[in-house]
Amino acid sequence: MDGWEIHIISARHYSDREDVFALTKKWLNKYRIYFDTLDIGNKNKIDDVKKYNCSLFIDDSYRNCIDIAEQLNIDAVLFCTKYNEAYQKDENLKLLKNWKDFLIWRENE
Repeated sequence: MDGWEIHIISARHYSDREDVFALTKKWLNKYRIYFDTLDIGNKNKIDDVKKYNCSLFIDDSYRNCIDIAEQLNIDAVLFCTKYNEAYQKDENLKLLKNWKDFLIWRENE
């Protein structure tokens, strides 16, 4: 995808009732969301960010964004949601409300 590798790292859990990997992959394909890899069930995203040598991290978890920005010294983007509103004034993170904002931001970098 235009020079980017996209690695989706999700903390979703496997359960006895569902194959979360298959459900997630089906949803991504349905909405034509391109990705290179899909990792499910990863609580410690830092290891995967290192494994894939990521240069940018996007998440809706404030704690994940701060940890990765501080420990790996890469850009971390907090995707704004209702449950992370309290952290949306942190000047150390780039905040985005939607994917259109992301594209505009990257074009202006």
